[in-house]
Amino acid sequence: MSADVNRVLMQAERDLTNKPGLPGRPWYRHLIYAPGVNAGYGVTVLPGINEAIADKDWQLAQEQAYALKAAIDRATQTLGSVRTGRQ
Repeated sequence: MSADVNRVLMQAERDLTNKPGLPGRPWYRHLIYAPGVNAGYGVTVLPGINEAIADKDWQLAQEQAYALKAAIDRATQTLGSVRTGRQ
């Protein structure tokens, strides 16, 4: 049982990434957290959205919000499979 739960949790974490990566930094793919552009090693939460807002790039902020929503929907579906047993 714990191996199945672990597998689902790993997939849910992968679901929170975006294959094209963050704008200007395709090597960072996680949509929830990543090193900030101007934060050195500091973490930026919701980096695609927050950095677009800081740059006043409203179209990019909206695109990143849509990407985040899609990622959260994927993770929700993955985690829901545990509850319903549809793994």
